[in-house]
Amino acid sequence: MNDFRYLTLGGIIAALEAEDPARILPYGFNEPHSYRGHYEELAFEPAENITVGEMLAACRSALGATFQGWKGGDYTMDADTECWIAVRGETSDNRIGPLLLKMMLAQADAGSSRSAPVSDLTARLASALRVVAGRFEDAAVEYHNRYKHAGDWESCADASAVCYGDREAIAAAGALLAEVEAVTTR
Repeated sequence: MNDFRYLTLGGIIAALEAEDPARILPYGFNEPHSYRGHYEELAFEPAENITVGEMLAACRSALGATFQGWKGGDYTMDADTECWIAVRGETSDNRIGPLLLKMMLAQADAGSSRSAPVSDLTARLASALRVVAGRFEDAAVEYHNRYKHAGDWESCADASAVCYGDREAIAAAGALLAEVEAVTTR
């Protein structure tokens, strides 16, 4: 029974046909075989640095092909066959659905010419974060001092708590920025 949340072999082929066959994906699949979990379903070996065209060729080669089940029996794959990514002879939780396929295809974009605009965006984000952090700290100190001079110690303490709490948030944002920079400069 086909669950609409997953792609069949025909759906995967259609999706891959819409892509540039020369695109290289860091992670994808190839080498079709009968899936160990359900012999009548298809599995592909995980692959690294593979083109969309190679993945498409693997899918097309499985269409109409007959594979032997792990405990015997012959299983012919058609366009409605459900597909998995699994090492030959093993089961997995990696049923191929639209999201998994989109994520594989998006990997190619992360390392492509889009990295220059992402790096530029990262630099602009870093600059904006520094400006906001500086303005916030100036404002927090101003409010702290204003309450302190007015003798409103409760508001002064609140301003200090906000200042230190937001410093933690700014530090967390800075850590996130460092992660983004690490990913975009690979």
